[in-house]
Amino acid sequence: LRIRRPPRSTLDRSSAASDVYKRQEEEILKNSIRSLRKRIDFERTNSKKTVENLKNELAQLQLQIKEAEQENKLNAAKLKELKPVSYTHLRAHETLRYLVCRLLLEKK
Repeated sequence: LRIRRPPRSTLDRSSAASDVYKRQEEEILKNSIRSLRKRIDFERTNSKKTVENLKNELAQLQLQIKEAEQENKLNAAKLKELKPVSYTHLRAHETLRYLVCRLLLEKK
């Protein structure tokens, strides 16, 4: 028993097959280029949005810093106005609940 080989393709058939492969390769390349262009456009759009978001966040943080600095200046001024009081004075304003808590803490 002998296994027969298929006949060799003629020149016409092999060039036709080659053309099909070439067209498939061209289509694959075109699709790849299209998808890359879409991805580049997407990345550009997102990076612009990200930069804008970061700028907005930075501006908000700068405002918060200015507000905190102003508040700290006010607090510093209030601290300068405060006068020290004696320990007896502080204990005089102590409520029963705080007294019990303090005493319990001192036991530990």
